[in-house]
Amino acid sequence: MHAISYQQNTGLTPVAMINRNQPGAADKHEQIRDAVRAWAASLDMGVSVAIYRSKKWLAAVGQIERCVLCGAWGTQVAHRNEGKGMGLKTDDCATAALCVCCHDSIDNGNKLNRDERRQLMDRAIVLTVIEVARRGLVVPA
Repeated sequence: MHAISYQQNTGLTPVAMINRNQPGAADKHEQIRDAVRAWAASLDMGVSVAIYRSKKWLAAVGQIERCVLCGAWGTQVAHRNEGKGMGLKTDDCATAALCVCCHDSIDNGNKLNRDERRQLMDRAIVLTVIEVARRGLVVPA
């Protein structure tokens, strides 16, 4: 993969990009992630960089048959599109049970601006948490 700068005649040299397909790139990727975690830990602000993963939570959200926003039958487990990078999704607990149409309109829609899409996703996540709790699909530890 070649890095292509936006303006070719700027005289600037393109910076190196992380590409997992290049030999040794995965090692650098892990080093960068470790450095970010160490930096966050050094701030002593209780900020956690580690991403929360839970197959149990994803399975619980996947059991919700109807979209939490429109009520359409058939859902997908949709992750929040914010605060991620380097090919990572957000925490699994920041997911919502959405139909294909709602998921697409939040991720790629042009009828809502970015803030409106984020607010709609936040609402969907809250409604999903409420539905998971009401059904008893995940019990707090």
